[in-house]
Amino acid sequence: MVSQIEIAAELVRLSQGRVKKTGTKLTNELSRMILEEEVTRLDPEDGFLLEPDQSWSCSDALVAATGVNDLVVNGLHVDVRPLDCDRTVAISRALVGTSYLSHGTLVVELTGAHSGRLLGYIPAPAWIAADRHSGDSSWVSVLASEIQPLDLAQLLRRIALEQSVIKPRAAAVPELTELVKFVSSRSQISLSRQRQIVESALANAKVVKQLERCVDLWSSGTMTRIVQSAAVWNCRVENLTNKIMSRFKSLSRDEVRGLILQTGEKWGGQTESPFFRKGLLTALGQESVQKRFQTADVSKLTTAIERILSGRPVSDAIGDLVKSDLALELAVAIKNNRQKISNFMWASAEEIGLAFRQLALQPSYSTHSTTEEAGVESVNEALAILHACDIGAELKEAEGEFE
Repeated sequence: MVSQIEIAAELVRLSQGRVKKTGTKLTNELSRMILEEEVTRLDPEDGFLLEPDQSWSCSDALVAATGVNDLVVNGLHVDVRPLDCDRTVAISRALVGTSYLSHGTLVVELTGAHSGRLLGYIPAPAWIAADRHSGDSSWVSVLASEIQPLDLAQLLRRIALEQSVIKPRAAAVPELTELVKFVSSRSQISLSRQRQIVESALANAKVVKQLERCVDLWSSGTMTRIVQSAAVWNCRVENLTNKIMSRFKSLSRDEVRGLILQTGEKWGGQTESPFFRKGLLTALGQESVQKRFQTADVSKLTTAIERILSGRPVSDAIGDLVKSDLALELAVAIKNNRQKISNFMWASAEEIGLAFRQLALQPSYSTHSTTEEAGVESVNEALAILHACDIGAELKEAEGEFE
């Protein structure tokens, strides 16, 4: 009597990773592992040697492109399929009639999430007969009632003695463009040519190498991973946009979202990364100063913001960015005199005069320049740098919210 076989949870997790890569069904992987365990439990005196490294299913490219799922015992390839929930066994029509199915199919019934048992055997002629009634479908199905019960050891001995039912057929080696079509839109290729491509892939290592390139770009597994990754990234972008918008009203939603996307292109999609966070904060600061200070030296303002974000105090951040200490003192006085305003404004001559009076200074000493216009420019530049430092401090305070 065939025993029930349990697959270790670690092996199941490994299989899940492979299924995600190849785009095939997890039940295929589990059924093959159950059969491999069943073979290892046979009497050693029978001389059955399992050769997993020789199977076609050890190639991710072949699995993704053709759907092979075989095990190799004493050099013989035998297909393995799970019994589906509708009590049928299905296989791609591209495999039927090829040498891949020469030795038929072993069927596994999964009895649990990680367990199953050998159910029976479908000989190659049964697949060929079912193929004649498949119409336009890309799959061939065999009912459970047609599955033959078996003794695994006897079946393997019989297969070793029998002549192969299906002989490999020589066919033209497919071009790369044809392989791309086979992987991405197989229905555009005739069924007979699909089977020829399968034969070429099974017999020619160069075709397998080309298939690897095609699968990396065009397989259903690749497309699934791209869509899943895009969905995760879009979710992160939306969540991060909502957090930023709650604190920075000066930027529109589209502007914030665009900055997040640009940062992701440069630093990757891990929003919790310190490089991503610093890059995003710097970009937000640059965008803010460009909108607020359209005629100022943006490079100086950006430098001030970056210094604040790196943890330096305001006095250090301003450093050599202002033209004179006096211009900075006047800018500080003007800034302190102003009440809360929604947008930055350049200092007027009246504000500068008021600041001079508060500092008990004379206008002739206002800056290194001797002209009033140059003096106004210096003070306004210092005032813009002070406001840039405020933006940097606001970004620094909100840094933890952007993770």
